[in-house]
Amino acid sequence: MPATFQLWKSEVEHRYPSLWQTALEGPDGGKLKLAQSEHDGCAVAKAVFGLEMSVLKDVDGQEFHNWQQFRDQRYQKEQNDLDKESGLRNTGEIGTTYFGPHSQFPCYRFTAFSRLTMPTLVIAGKYDGAIGPEQMKTLAAQLPNAHFDEFDQSAHFVYAEEPVKFVRDVEDFLDSGK
Repeated sequence: MPATFQLWKSEVEHRYPSLWQTALEGPDGGKLKLAQSEHDGCAVAKAVFGLEMSVLKDVDGQEFHNWQQFRDQRYQKEQNDLDKESGLRNTGEIGTTYFGPHSQFPCYRFTAFSRLTMPTLVIAGKYDGAIGPEQMKTLAAQLPNAHFDEFDQSAHFVYAEEPVKFVRDVEDFLDSGK
């Protein structure tokens, strides 16, 4: 998660430089400076996330998250239509739990890679701004029996943006018995 928050930080800072600077000079920026001075990685991750949320409350945060998840925004609309038709929707409950003020999730770092010996297909979209392809490459490299598969025309929702490749690659992985 800390690496993902750094990815978000870079994009928020790039897209909204004046808002980022204002947030950095405010109380949230103070929290970040304190965490950095104390070399507290967890506090740094939470402070970076707090700065990002501070900036996104002053802009169209949903538009930012849509950009993170869909390279082609037509697929975001398609996903919304599918959700509406199915009756399923994102209620925000998971996000509130994971990213609420008392959550430790922003600090989470998985370290037991060697214990996951099963064949694993790690899929990432080249333009994924929600997790980041580099984080997924790192995950695949640390798992003992993983195969990394990058989708060149997708962001976070690879199955929506490249459905033919997604189905083919997943079926090939399952058929290969890796």
